[in-house]
Amino acid sequence: MAVLDEMAGLLEGAPLYVEGRYEESFRVVLRVAVQGTPEVRLETAQGGCFRAWGRTRGFACFSGGARPAEALRAALERSRAGGGRGGDWGGAFRAPRRLSCSDAPPQVEAGLDEWREALAEVVGRLSRGPIARAEARLERGWRRLGYVDTAGTWLEALRPMSTLAVTLLCSHDGAFRHLSRHLRLPERPQDLAGAVGELEGLAADLARSLRAPWCELGSRPAVLHPEVAAVLIHEVVGHPAEKDESAPEGGGLGPPGAPVASPAVTVVDGPAGLLERSCPSLVGMVTPPAALFPFDDEGTELRDVAVIDEGRVGCRLYTRASARAVGAEPTGNGRAVDYRFPPLARMTATYLLPGGVSPGDILSSVTDGVYLRLAPGGETTIRRFAVTPALAYRIRRGSIGEPVRLGTLGGRQDRVLQGIKAVGNDFAWREGTMCGKGGQEGLPVAMGAPHVLLAGLEDLG
Repeated sequence: MAVLDEMAGLLEGAPLYVEGRYEESFRVVLRVAVQGTPEVRLETAQGGCFRAWGRTRGFACFSGGARPAEALRAALERSRAGGGRGGDWGGAFRAPRRLSCSDAPPQVEAGLDEWREALAEVVGRLSRGPIARAEARLERGWRRLGYVDTAGTWLEALRPMSTLAVTLLCSHDGAFRHLSRHLRLPERPQDLAGAVGELEGLAADLARSLRAPWCELGSRPAVLHPEVAAVLIHEVVGHPAEKDESAPEGGGLGPPGAPVASPAVTVVDGPAGLLERSCPSLVGMVTPPAALFPFDDEGTELRDVAVIDEGRVGCRLYTRASARAVGAEPTGNGRAVDYRFPPLARMTATYLLPGGVSPGDILSSVTDGVYLRLAPGGETTIRRFAVTPALAYRIRRGSIGEPVRLGTLGGRQDRVLQGIKAVGNDFAWREGTMCGKGGQEGLPVAMGAPHVLLAGLEDLG
């Protein structure tokens, strides 16, 4: 990228340690509904930022055709203001690295007519029976990220961005419920129909659940589908593990080595290399759905970090500043939603390693319980976790039965973790997950898990 080279040239002779980030993206968005004309639009973005590490962190960004020199001057001026505790990081902050793994951008506009026809066929097929309205949104594009600093580091990478989101409105006797699903986009338009086949059955059960009886969980155990288990891990383990510089000492999941869950629980954040090494049978399906770069937005290489290691607290997820504050190594979790924001400690791909129990054996161990199949997301507040299932079934004598309606479930984070009684030997990623934190909404993250048997969830209403 020519702009990245220009930024690197500007950093030569800088009086402080300065890092620069530049990104550009392009995507085609195709929206097809059962009624109305298909919509197609192109979205492009480009811009960059500098962050100077002086008495405080000076941050300034530029966009479009603006030149970066003015942003660099602003960042340097802001780094000298105030009474921050950063200190001058010096020019020899770390050894220089150079990495370029950026191929030519894919031709995402090619074959758009074929994709439009395939989406229209799928939407028409879904718009029947209990489904009152169907809509599909396809995005094909790419994002290129570059990073430079005064230590001589020069990094560049390009990643494709392809997603398929289907939204269905299910109805019964005047009651409605939405079903939104993100699916992994197949390589060819003709394979699209097979990718959405599962939606028909889920939509039918969702409509049946509108007239299903309410069920209180009480003391019953819950079996979590991998998609729901992934939400649990993201909220109960991932967010507490994020360590920003401003976060208070302590906190998180507890001190390193503290027992917090069964030895069957190992939770990792990173590019999923540990998942592939630990579970050779899953090779070929371990690639996280989020388009992860080989380095974060601070130029730190991504690596697998065991947040919980066989039931005990492992490593937290650090930015470079929060790691320096406690004498730790950065973990590759300094991420920003785009160039307009400085990085925060954020998850990349967070996953629960598979255990040794088959999903069938987990189900057969439950005489009376519930099976949580779908949940739009979870929430953590003041060490408490809550989730409202969108689709759940009753388990009777080890078999999944009829749909039931459940209210919000949850409990204290530590008790929820301790309530994991069995971990399945299967695995699935949850597609299309976006995470928000600190005013930065819509950061792509990945989360994955096997089936989980969970006891101790509470009815919250």
